[in-house]
Amino acid sequence: MRVISAYDPKEFKHVSTCQQCHTRLEVTIKDFLRVIHDQRDGSATVYRCPMCNHENWVDLKLIPPQFHYLLEKGKP
Repeated sequence: MRVISAYDPKEFKHVSTCQQCHTRLEVTIKDFLRVIHDQRDGSATVYRCPMCNHENWVDLKLIPPQFHYLLEKGKP
C-alpha cells in the first residue's frame, strides 16, 4: 500500500482568545484536553489557558475533520 497524501497534525494551528484574560493564543491539536458532546450547544473541544488556567471551549466545527480522530483518542 502507498500513501498518496496525509495530514500532519503538527501543521494544525488555531488562533483563539481566552474568554477570561483575553490572551491571544495559538492552539495545536496537542493542547486540547477533551471533547465534549452537548445536545443543546453542539460538540466542542477544550484547552486550558496557560496565563490564567481558564478552560476555553472551541466549537468542533472549527477543527478540520481529518483531525477529529486525534481529539477522540487523546494526544497524538
